[in-house]
Amino acid sequence: MATYLYRIGRWSYDRRRTVLAGWLAVLVAVGVLAATFGGTKNNKFEVPGTESQQAQELLEARYPAASGTYARVVFAAPEGETLKDASNAAAVDATLKEAAGAAEVSQVSQVTLSKDGTIGYADIVYPVPSSEVSDEAREELADIAGTGVANPVGAVWSAALMLGHLGHPDAAADVLAAMEATLAKAETRTADLGGSASTSQVTEALVGHLR
Repeated sequence: MATYLYRIGRWSYDRRRTVLAGWLAVLVAVGVLAATFGGTKNNKFEVPGTESQQAQELLEARYPAASGTYARVVFAAPEGETLKDASNAAAVDATLKEAAGAAEVSQVSQVTLSKDGTIGYADIVYPVPSSEVSDEAREELADIAGTGVANPVGAVWSAALMLGHLGHPDAAADVLAAMEATLAKAETRTADLGGSASTSQVTEALVGHLR
């Protein structure tokens, strides 16, 4: 067997240009066949005949908006304030009005508030499944809703755990230490943790402690 393989290898080496040309021809042929008979991708999942599929089709026929998808926008009042306060209520209303006029949006729900009025949310409804919402519409909504107050601590903590899992305990410890140092000061904490910093400011502080 070894002798046979040696002869094949020797033959291929002596005729390497011919062998290379042959493999290139095979790759081209495979590519042409894949493009011709490969079909198209479909991100829509359907199971014909099932009750859930019938319900989905009924929703699409009678209530198009309800058969689509939605994005939930969450609002948080600054410390010591509520979303019912005039300035905060005005900001929420302005955001929702802007969202109502965004690309592909069919409707915007009323704000639902927590009992103490410090947290609220509203649903931005699209009349199509999430897979059919365009990237432009997603980016526009992100620009409208993004106010720079998202808390990045959870993502950083997850990254530190992943570093430890991948065998980099020292790097994980450095990230956790930087996070603790950042959260030790109110000026480098987001509002939900009693601070006043924006997402980018917290991130910059974390990076600064890592240097």
